Amino acid sequence: MVKFNYFELYNLIPTSFNSTSALSDLSVDGYDLIRLGLAGKEIRDALKLLLELVIDDRIHNNKEEMLEMNSRKKLKIAREWELS
Repeated sequence: MVKFNYFELYNLIPTSFNSTSALSDLSVDGYDLIRLGLAGKEIRDALKLLLELVIDDRIHNNKEEMLEMNSRKKLKIAREWELS
């Protein structure tokens, strides 16, 4: 009979499989983006893009990194990169 240490097995699972999978899991929320000057549809689009970037392991679910990413210029560049 094989005995498993489930804690060790859990730690082998890549982060993207065991953490962020919904907008509510993000380290930032709409209020953070409003403070950056985003409004309306920009907030929704930014949150969706951030979620996709985190799930794809292109950025970390880290508030400071995400807020830096959301400067309008960087968000525009990321959106254009996503569409190409």
